[in-house]
Amino acid sequence: MALSSKAKHALHKIVVPSPKLDFAESIDLFSQILPGIYMGGTQDADSRLATNTSAEGNANHNRPSFYDDEKFQTVVTLYLWANPTGDGVKELRLPFRDDYQINFDVNAMFSIVRDAHYDWSRGKRVLVRCQAGQNRSGLATALILMRDGKNAQEAIEIVRAGRNFGALNNPAFVDWLKAEPLDFWRQD
Repeated sequence: MALSSKAKHALHKIVVPSPKLDFAESIDLFSQILPGIYMGGTQDADSRLATNTSAEGNANHNRPSFYDDEKFQTVVTLYLWANPTGDGVKELRLPFRDDYQINFDVNAMFSIVRDAHYDWSRGKRVLVRCQAGQNRSGLATALILMRDGKNAQEAIEIVRAGRNFGALNNPAFVDWLKAEPLDFWRQD
């Protein structure tokens, strides 16, 4: 299902500026892959591993401002230790490892891809994030693009062109994407 011309026009109006990843200053925290769909990582300060506790004993998650609903309406989170998004932001979570085997429930991933694609195709800004914003988020973003009508190779090329040279560098993920039947990812 392609974006309507009205939705595409609305998405072209806003480009969300990105800070840099704190462990790799040359890489943006997130990048626009196509109008309205972004791919990225998680700041160290926004992980549950870095949660601070104030003198009053309250958790201070130091949440970055880009998780408000004025920037992203839907966030797909694939990194286990990422903090939840802010109020008003729809979050779809399926944490799994960046490994040399597919280690997630394919049916759960299908649900996330279907829901993220639905929101994106209706003009919502969608962020797909993992830890470094390279492989897990690249895999899910490619699946969203495949649902939208691209073949695996086209989706991989779009992800790499939009994110950076290191996107989808896990050969197991690339091989899996190329072997996946398009009909499965495009079904309702």
